[in-house]
Amino acid sequence: MVGGFALVGSLAVSSPAGATPTGITASGTSLLLGGVPTKLTGFVSYSLATYWGSNRGCGGMFTDSAMSSFFAGLPAQSLVRFDVFQGGLGVNLTTGAIDWTGIDRVFAQAEANN
Repeated sequence: MVGGFALVGSLAVSSPAGATPTGITASGTSLLLGGVPTKLTGFVSYSLATYWGSNRGCGGMFTDSAMSSFFAGLPAQSLVRFDVFQGGLGVNLTTGAIDWTGIDRVFAQAEANN
């Protein structure tokens, strides 16, 4: 069984030696975004991947429009944490097959809302 959580936001990417870093990096106890000290705003919404009829979920289900509004309303440079558990969120209730539909919805809405 796979369990854990996912963060939706910008992640660090490698930069060639001597190049300005892109994404999120760390320097001591500071976070840097593109090399500039940054404070990120974090949100926890454990039930974002709940998709009734597809998975068991973990709490209430966001409609597509509610999830879009959630992501559209976040401040710039936000991170979102949500639960990703194969047993409850990655298995189709009807077929018992692995089904990441509920989790894929979260990433699609996050991407659609930058």
